[in-house]
Amino acid sequence: MKKLLLLAGVLGLLALIIKKRSTDRTDWQDLTATEARDKLNDRFPDRMPADTRDMVTDKIVTKMREKGVLADDPIEGVDLTDTIVLDDAAKDVDATT
Repeated sequence: MKKLLLLAGVLGLLALIIKKRSTDRTDWQDLTATEARDKLNDRFPDRMPADTRDMVTDKIVTKMREKGVLADDPIEGVDLTDTIVLDDAAKDVDATT
């Protein structure tokens, strides 16, 4: 009976650890590089020199980008919320020909 309780406790602890790690991963998924840098800088202690913090952050963000965890940064000056109606564009092309 004691062995079953111990086994149940170990399995419960293992399940909690796995769940915690998976939720931590999803918090970092699809962040842009600038968002990831800000989040990393918030986690580093203030005692760490700024140049060392930037160097470590650059290495971590580079590895995350290589693994495909980070989303691409939006292009500055380009509004991606604008939509183009393709039907109107096709009518303009037909009218000119």
